[in-house]
Amino acid sequence: MQNNLSENIRANRKRMLLTQEQLAEAMGVTVGTVSKWENGNCVPDINTMMDLADFFNLSMDALVGYSMVSKRVDDIIEESFELYREHRLDEAREHLDKAVVRYPNDVKILKRAGSVYYISWYQEQENEGYRNRAIEFLDRALRILADSPENKIDEMEILKQRALVEKDKEKQIEIIKRINVDGIFNDLLGEIYWKQGNKDEALDCYTKKLHLSMFDTRNVAGHMVDFFLSSKKYEDLIELNEWLDSTAVGLMIPGKISYLTRYIAMIKTIKAMCYELIGNHEKMMSEIALAIEHAKAFDVSPVYDAYTNIKFVYGPKKDIPITFDEKEGDTLLVIKQILEETYNQDDLGFTKKELQAIKRVQEYIENLI
Repeated sequence: MQNNLSENIRANRKRMLLTQEQLAEAMGVTVGTVSKWENGNCVPDINTMMDLADFFNLSMDALVGYSMVSKRVDDIIEESFELYREHRLDEAREHLDKAVVRYPNDVKILKRAGSVYYISWYQEQENEGYRNRAIEFLDRALRILADSPENKIDEMEILKQRALVEKDKEKQIEIIKRINVDGIFNDLLGEIYWKQGNKDEALDCYTKKLHLSMFDTRNVAGHMVDFFLSSKKYEDLIELNEWLDSTAVGLMIPGKISYLTRYIAMIKTIKAMCYELIGNHEKMMSEIALAIEHAKAFDVSPVYDAYTNIKFVYGPKKDIPITFDEKEGDTLLVIKQILEETYNQDDLGFTKKELQAIKRVQEYIENLI
């Protein structure tokens, strides 16, 4: 069985804001001995381990960190989820209270306990005891994670939960801003601003979240193109791009050029290629004609930001997101590159017949432009 004794000694020393010298003095050993413990070069004897566990307010199994302990912790958390699903919150709280006593410095236990107490307070907001317990557990988890940069995801999740139980709106905003990387919590930040009566800031956050979420969706779809092509799921890729096309059109102000004009040119090119791959030459031609039309329109009046001529944009429009880089070149060149790169990509497993189909699309574009 593997253990994490050296890591746990170091993490708990830092949690208690102690230097190696201070821990050495408390344990009656040399600084060099503490350093060896933390580097894993030597292991404390059983009596010293018991003293360390008592000093850190840990159980022995939590201090040593055997994998069997991890399994037990996972079981406890799963049992708490089961109690929650059965609407037995009283039992879930009791279950986790006992777990915290046994594993007082296990972040997963503390995070789950904080979550259950937050849910309890959310359902009974007059019960400040639930809220205070949630804060206690979440703050303890954050103190433990403070010196563990590898656990930033856990820290972000706990900070989000911590913000939800915070009544001070300014402090709520401060917490959310700490973890709002790439605007992932703009919706939550907007909700806090809205409840404060700060409508402009709220609308700015909501607008960013709405449009950047759509942008992320389109990016994911783009990353999946190779999967569809290599799996020969051409009809599925056509259907996905039909949906992306319709959502893009729905966000555009009719008759105006936006960054989505360029995006539509790109997805119509992919659709055209798929139509040719399944033998629908007429649909290929119509999609390519539309792709070229959109590409030329964009290149005449390019728009690179996410808001110009786009619907559902509200608020002060601060720090407007940029979608395309001006250095990416003309859109006509981009759609030709899509086909060229696909044709030359060896790992997609195209047959000779399929490569000929892609080549026909390339030739058709050249004839039209």
